[in-house]
Amino acid sequence: MVSIDRAKLRIKLAHNPIDSLSWTSMEMEFSIANAALLSNLKSGDAVRFELRHLKPDELVWGIARIEHLKLPLTQQ
Repeated sequence: MVSIDRAKLRIKLAHNPIDSLSWTSMEMEFSIANAALLSNLKSGDAVRFELRHLKPDELVWGIARIEHLKLPLTQQ
């Protein structure tokens, strides 16, 4: 997790490739379905997430911290 904007319900994630969407590794912003998903998360946490591909935004509707993993997921 790169950053969290709790007021706007937006996060920025650095993610690995998502083959089903033909996305390469990148950093991108996502909307969050509800504030409760962010309750125990902070910038720098490694997370797994589920999203729904919506236009014009992508909507994250499931996210969970991965314990004991604090590695960058993409190469800069």
